[in-house]
Amino acid sequence: MAKNQKIGCDVESCKHCNCDDHECLLKEIKVSNDCKCADSKKDTICDSFDKRED
Repeated sequence: MAKNQKIGCDVESCKHCNCDDHECLLKEIKVSNDCKCADSKKDTICDSFDKRED
């Protein structure tokens, strides 16, 4: 990642989320269309989501 770039995150159920600082701890994330359709204006999801083990 380029210097000083950050990925904000508030998804408490993801184990990569540092919710105290509201940022993602991964160096790289993959973002995809939620509906897996050709219309890129649809909602997106973080494909790097990894559920926190509680």
